[in-house]
Amino acid sequence: MDELSTSHRIAASGAPHQTVTGPAVWRRTDLEDTARWTYRLTAEMIGEIDANLARLVGDDRPLSDLVAEDFPLPSMGGILDTISDDLGQGIGFALLSGLPIEKYSRDQAVLIFYGIGAHLGVGVSQSHLGDYIGDVIDQRDSKDLRPYHNGGEFIMHRDPVDMVGLLSMRQAKSGGESRVISAAAVHNEILAEAPELLEPLYHGFSCFRLEQDRGETEAWTPYNIPVFEFSEDGKFSAHYIPYPIDRLFKRDGTPPDSPEAQAIGRLKELLWTRPELYYDMMLEPGDMQFVNNRLLMHGRTDYEDWGEPERRRYLLRLWLQMPSWGPPPPNQLFYRNIDRAGGGIAKYP
Repeated sequence: MDELSTSHRIAASGAPHQTVTGPAVWRRTDLEDTARWTYRLTAEMIGEIDANLARLVGDDRPLSDLVAEDFPLPSMGGILDTISDDLGQGIGFALLSGLPIEKYSRDQAVLIFYGIGAHLGVGVSQSHLGDYIGDVIDQRDSKDLRPYHNGGEFIMHRDPVDMVGLLSMRQAKSGGESRVISAAAVHNEILAEAPELLEPLYHGFSCFRLEQDRGETEAWTPYNIPVFEFSEDGKFSAHYIPYPIDRLFKRDGTPPDSPEAQAIGRLKELLWTRPELYYDMMLEPGDMQFVNNRLLMHGRTDYEDWGEPERRRYLLRLWLQMPSWGPPPPNQLFYRNIDRAGGGIAKYP
């Protein structure tokens, strides 16, 4: 594999039925040198974070109004620039560690995470509630359909936004590793093993959208969303969320031996049973993980949680749109009722 961070290159490029190339095409062994994608906060950086918190005490503006200038981090400029390159033109993810999370309240952690994120992109709403920070925790509510509000294994997928960030607040009793995979590497594996299954993935699927979040738009996307997509200039991108396609197959009674069902079945097999492709990492409290949703998919291994609610595995989630990456592919927009900067979910009603 070429250098992991190469800002002058397209992260992944190619054409249908051809091998995708670029720094965002990687396998697990390519990432074993963790120093190449992990960055650590210094005492000076933490001091700047604390100074920002002190200065913003009593500031009643909505979180969504916070911009990078409101949360200056001069000593982090170089690291944030490198992380931005890693995300947009490199391997597609980065880890920022060293935040002493135990000394901050939940509200302070939210402000820190959103403030750092504002230096990378534009924070957007994650649901019809207009929530700019999501709580990833098992709420043990059978009526809550949001996967990140439920525990256990979480198959790899993408979020319908340019970038997702996670800040670990508490770990599970055991398990619960974060898993990432190069979507381009998965494409290439299917090309090598079962090229006839790529056409349904290029053609894509109409996808179901949750009633609360879709607002007044249709339940099903009136266009197919490709799993794998190539722009006119060859840029590769991917879009896979399991439940909307599974629901489509159930609605239509799609036979398991159909090309569409076989293609999705092979995709799921590659995403979850090929350890040579994916990379697992345990997010320690205070770790911040950022993932490019256009190039990677992410998930979570099964875990055993603590019984007490105040000890349960808990992460904060941040959604970012990245205007510097250019507009998202139009036929990969999951929602049309967007928040801002080309993504997110509009508050409704």
